[in-house]
Amino acid sequence: MNATASQPSVETDRPGPILIEQVLADIWRFTLDLEAVELDASFFSLGGDSLLAMVTIEQIKQRLGWRLNLGELMRLPSIRALAASRATPQLANDERPLVRLSNRGDLPPLVLLHPETGLASAYGKLVRWLGRGRGCYAVQSPLFSGEELPPTIEQQAELYAELLYEEFADEEIHLAGWSGGAALAYELARIGPARQLGVSKLVLIDPPPPAAPEPPRELLLARFAEQLAAQSGRDQRQGLGAGESDVASLVPWVFGAGVELSAGSAALGAALETYRTCTSALARYTVGDAPDALDVPALLLHGAATEALSLIHISEPTRRTPISYAVFCLK
Repeated sequence: MNATASQPSVETDRPGPILIEQVLADIWRFTLDLEAVELDASFFSLGGDSLLAMVTIEQIKQRLGWRLNLGELMRLPSIRALAASRATPQLANDERPLVRLSNRGDLPPLVLLHPETGLASAYGKLVRWLGRGRGCYAVQSPLFSGEELPPTIEQQAELYAELLYEEFADEEIHLAGWSGGAALAYELARIGPARQLGVSKLVLIDPPPPAAPEPPRELLLARFAEQLAAQSGRDQRQGLGAGESDVASLVPWVFGAGVELSAGSAALGAALETYRTCTSALARYTVGDAPDALDVPALLLHGAATEALSLIHISEPTRRTPISYAVFCLK
């Protein structure tokens, strides 16, 4: 069942808890195998049953850290009702940095590295394309689970290498990352052999230019909102008043009106601190002098507006291709 014109879907431009609804919609579309989902449509009227509900509940736990049972999903069967029911908003799973986004399959697991916001929600569409034949995982910022985020890309990659080895040992895995996540994916692939990781493919999506300067303090929140908007497909100023420039002003835009300010600010604060740390780390990150240091088949994807991509040395020719080509290469 597809969304109709008479009812809003997550693609509309109305104010609301956009990132939460986006994650829930990604889960609904994946488990129910739909192209679009109405915000007010019942999970069960869209084709859900008790078995699919169990898969959905597990995905919600993995991606948002929410603990639901079947009774709650039956009482709150729509995306809008479920998003509005949470008194304490969360942008990410607050239990662990490594989050499973789909069940295991026959193909090598795909690990997606978080961009500067630290959130895994950027990869919802990619997981829908890839997640039926392989396990898809995301590494999110450890700040969401109350742990420390190291201040450099190299130290973050070391931490994430430990997480991946604990999960996969030397099993074959693929790595991908968007924006700052591309630098993390590259660094993980570079140190992979020494850390006994079985990295066999690498996809870098719109990596940042080399030594990208940190945004001025007065622009930090605006750039942060830009990346949140890029992850949800929204105009970053939609729902924000002129002159608003602190985390509190973003709370109703992200979580919707009526959310307790302190709870929303805490969730966004962890994402903003991750953004601040990662942009600073990227400004200092270099890949060294050896362009052949990476011995992994790699694909670089970037938009027409992206310039100066010499930060990343890859072992195969650069190709300007749509993201669907990345899907083809990873299969």
